Amino acid sequence: MTTPRYRVHAEVEEKARLLQDNNQDTYRALADEIFKAPRGFEILAVAHGIGPTEIPPSIDYVIKDRLSWAEMQYRRGLGKGVTEQSIVNFTNLLVEKFGLPDYVRTSPRQVRFMRMFLMLHNPIFMGQGAVRPDIQVGESINEEMSPLQAVHVLLEVLGHKFFDADFQLTPEAWDREQASRATHTRATQTTGTDTKTTHQLVVSINPKQSEIRSALVRQVNSMNPAEALSLIDKALEVLGIEK
Repeated sequence: MTTPRYRVHAEVEEKARLLQDNNQDTYRALADEIFKAPRGFEILAVAHGIGPTEIPPSIDYVIKDRLSWAEMQYRRGLGKGVTEQSIVNFTNLLVEKFGLPDYVRTSPRQVRFMRMFLMLHNPIFMGQGAVRPDIQVGESINEEMSPLQAVHVLLEVLGHKFFDADFQLTPEAWDREQASRATHTRATQTTGTDTKTTHQLVVSINPKQSEIRSALVRQVNSMNPAEALSLIDKALEVLGIEK
């Protein structure tokens, strides 16, 4: 998977470290950082005014206020969490809504893959609540996430679907690719083949990114403010975040 070093979201991790239990401003700061984190949408923001950083201020305030409050309530044991399946549902809803290519669809396996990637780079933030106190050896991590963790994963999935050729695969094709890589790795380990890696800089054009970009721009530009607000409400509803 193509993941430049600057995509480890160090600022998100720092804001998570600074959270204070009863200080909603610290949760709001974390929400701000999650939406600002570089995920490959920059070309959309600069050229077309589309992306997580381009939400109109009045709507942006409402979204982050709801998210930060939902996060606080969840951590107090008073609010709902968000399942990985909810992220799958919303991503695939966007594919249908915007008429995006089939390879933008996602699956529980892809979402789990991206969640584990973020846990590696943001352990303070993404590790919170991932393991149940009564977990047994061999059991998986908790499928449920906090509201802000879920948004972090959702935006990362969408970002990789937009820019990352390795992730721009249908769930079925991605599963086959992962299985093939795992088989190759096991074969290499068994035979003791030299796995020395060579690196080279390759400049390439990703036609899938252009295809997604065209579809997004066409659909977003045709939406009126009421439709945009309705879509945002739907996103929070699908993610289980109450008004």
